[in-house]
Amino acid sequence: MNLLQSFVNSASRNHLILSNGCLEAFNYVNIGYEISSYIEPIIGDRRLSMRVQDKLNTLLRDSVSQLEDLGAYLAITNIGILFEPSLKIDLEGLFDRWSQNNLLFVDIGKGAVSSNRLYLTPNCAEQYSVSLQRINYIIN
Repeated sequence: MNLLQSFVNSASRNHLILSNGCLEAFNYVNIGYEISSYIEPIIGDRRLSMRVQDKLNTLLRDSVSQLEDLGAYLAITNIGILFEPSLKIDLEGLFDRWSQNNLLFVDIGKGAVSSNRLYLTPNCAEQYSVSLQRINYIIN
């Protein structure tokens, strides 16, 4: 918790915390479940990507929580659906925006970080990765 506390207190623009699994004291939102449940009845909609982005923003906004010693945070898990090319989600922008005013905890599951890139799984294609080059992050 000391590494986390010093990161929280740092003057960095972003506060992104990546972990392989959910950390105990935090309430995580299951993004994969929530978004897939939402798109199931509208999968053929020609505005699918726009509607998913609106739903995702609402879901994230409504999921911000507070902890007395850390302040506002957002914790998400099961993020694989965010890499789906047909949804056109700007994952780098999402991480950047949501980690500026909140601590953003991301359970990367079986993902891997290498050369400032988050990969959905180790050794996966570049299209299933996101650059973390411009975002301050730690791996917990």
